[in-house]
Amino acid sequence: MAITNVNGDINVEGWDEAQAEVKVTKRGGSDMDRRNVQVVSSTRGGLSLRTVADRSNIQVRYEIKLPRELKQVDIKGVNGSIKLADLNGSISARTTNGSVDLSDMSVNGQLQVETVNGSARAAIDELQQKGPVNFATTNGSIAVELRPDINAQLSASSMHGSIGLDDAFGLKVEKGFPFGQHVDGPLGRGGPAITIKTINGSIKITK
Repeated sequence: MAITNVNGDINVEGWDEAQAEVKVTKRGGSDMDRRNVQVVSSTRGGLSLRTVADRSNIQVRYEIKLPRELKQVDIKGVNGSIKLADLNGSISARTTNGSVDLSDMSVNGQLQVETVNGSARAAIDELQQKGPVNFATTNGSIAVELRPDINAQLSASSMHGSIGLDDAFGLKVEKGFPFGQHVDGPLGRGGPAITIKTINGSIKITK
């Protein structure tokens, strides 16, 4: 599943059905302006949806339900937030101006979360890594909630911000040079890498 949007939010939720349900809402401009903003769909190699916009003032909102066990979900936005909930498989969620919010996730594969101007938040129930797990923002905070029994190798850094880490993880946050903070070390018995980076923002990692 792949979604590419220019202006507007993208909300994706997993469900038990074997098919996808897609709702697209256009807002702003005139009737003609909205008609000129097209949503192109394809089923080759999996369902894909792409906004083709010639009017920057039109907001296109996607509300989508997908089979929970879908192996790959790839979301790209420019101006708008991304919300994903109750999904398994590999996830890629990237936007330029907007937040990224993941809840009730069971990641079986890689996880890529990126935003330039916005915050990132993730609550991960299960993590079976078969690829990298990366969180990155330029101007925004990152909050990640992990299972208490997770086994991974953590690397987190903020160039201009603080890092809050649950004491139960047993790791110490260090001051960076010449500024910032970072923390590196194993969670549980150690394991695959979890990388969390921001330039201008704080990081919070909890159980």
